[in-house]
Amino acid sequence: MLGEQIGELTGQITGTRVLPDEGHGAKVEVSFQQTGTLLGVHINDMGTYISVTRPTRAVAAAATERGDQRYEHRSLLTAATIDARAGQQADPDALATLVERFIPFSGTDGWRDLAALAEAARSQEIWRLAEQRAALILAEASGRTGIDAERAGRAVRVQLDRLRP
Repeated sequence: MLGEQIGELTGQITGTRVLPDEGHGAKVEVSFQQTGTLLGVHINDMGTYISVTRPTRAVAAAATERGDQRYEHRSLLTAATIDARAGQQADPDALATLVERFIPFSGTDGWRDLAALAEAARSQEIWRLAEQRAALILAEASGRTGIDAERAGRAVRVQLDRLRP
């Protein structure tokens, strides 16, 4: 815990509504009512807040501003996966470039991100890259102490097969 608890409130949501998108992402307005104590004083509270969704590429933009290439490329790949699942057609050349830039920064679980994109975009080519990346990671791990390579290989295969395009 960060500090001493200063109060406790319980309540309920009294209303929700979707607000028009004004070019900044979808908005949901939530109204609530709650009662409880704050600093030992009984209070009745009510309010409204607005939750705004961030565009799929906003995280990548934030990572770019920080100079964090690993998260920039991973978030761009995730955004492409979200777009593909939403039915947006991606340019195959743009996807190929995205994947090519992602692989050097993908880390040990990058194969999973590639498989998700392959499934969403229905791309056999990206699928093969996901399989190759998974095989490389498993080969590297098989020589390490305490790793059951066969068990890990089976677990990865199950996950890959679930995402097969």
